[in-house]
Amino acid sequence: IAERQDAAADTAMIYLPIDRRQALAAGRELPSRAQGAALFADLSGFTPLTEALVAEMGRQRGVEELVRQLNRVFTALVAQVHMYHGSVIGFSGDAITCWFDEDTGELETPAAALRALACALALQDAIRPFAELTTSGDQLISVGIKVAVAAGSVRRFLPGDPNRYVMEALAGSVLDSVALGEQLAQSGEVIVTLELADRLREQIRRGEERGDEERFVLVEELLLPIPRTPWPDLPPEALDSEQARPWLLGSVFEQVSAGQSDFLSQLRPVTALFLHFAGIDYDGDEKAGERLDSLVRWVQESLSEQDGQLINLTIGDKGNYFYAVFGAPVALENDAARAVAVALQLRQPPGELAFINDVRLSLTRGLM
Repeated sequence: IAERQDAAADTAMIYLPIDRRQALAAGRELPSRAQGAALFADLSGFTPLTEALVAEMGRQRGVEELVRQLNRVFTALVAQVHMYHGSVIGFSGDAITCWFDEDTGELETPAAALRALACALALQDAIRPFAELTTSGDQLISVGIKVAVAAGSVRRFLPGDPNRYVMEALAGSVLDSVALGEQLAQSGEVIVTLELADRLREQIRRGEERGDEERFVLVEELLLPIPRTPWPDLPPEALDSEQARPWLLGSVFEQVSAGQSDFLSQLRPVTALFLHFAGIDYDGDEKAGERLDSLVRWVQESLSEQDGQLINLTIGDKGNYFYAVFGAPVALENDAARAVAVALQLRQPPGELAFINDVRLSLTRGLM
């Protein structure tokens, strides 16, 4: 009951990264280029937990219990990110991408890389109470987390039509590095780029090295305490919920605004579409943000013609991916055929997007 009451009290603003909330409250823009550290944390265990809960409790009750467990875990993890003056920029499945900016205004904080690394180790501590989750059918599910950290400069964009959905996007070689590092890490580990490990050689206890094309180092512990520097609280009147509208899908915004956040989660059959693309130089092209925005708006327009929804944008070492769905958050008939129609249209970008190349699409259908 308490969790449902908390969900009902949520406002749309909680869906925005905390640094974006702070900027909106202060009436300022976040810069398109930033210096700091990126952190990528990937949870394991929630796919088997989903299957177990649905099998034991049925589709609706099972997904409600799954969301309850996810909220417990992510509440603990996000709290650690905020404690070290970081921001959760986006979710991708059961993984989070976070940013620790070097520029913290008037607040005196340790360097971004140290805050990110201290946070990474704190995430491992925060996950321990959830390391073994027991279902109602007495199945024991192991939950863990692996974390990668890299430091440097990034580009930050807000691509998308504000009347539909704008997306928080971090891009650049730093994001490529954390994505690659995460693949080399195992559950329970924190891994950093070799360059960052060398820079912090006096402040960390190093473990083994890994990787071929780029080298990474396991971090066993920090050798000095890093003080927590949480974000300042924002008073309720500092932000208007309407300011968050562009960051949410329309149907999601309506339910959150109506105090129905706890009814958002459902398990339903959908058709998913993935679109891979290349052709944007995020680090070197000053017009990269404009190019990405144009692409996102074209994809959104194409999807809307068949009632599809653009859900996510992933930028990493293996390329760039759009993820869209048909059949959620609003269920409609014939979503598989509509998805195929859009996929055929998206194969060839229009002339004004001629810089886009290596377009590849895949579709599948199942429960989400």
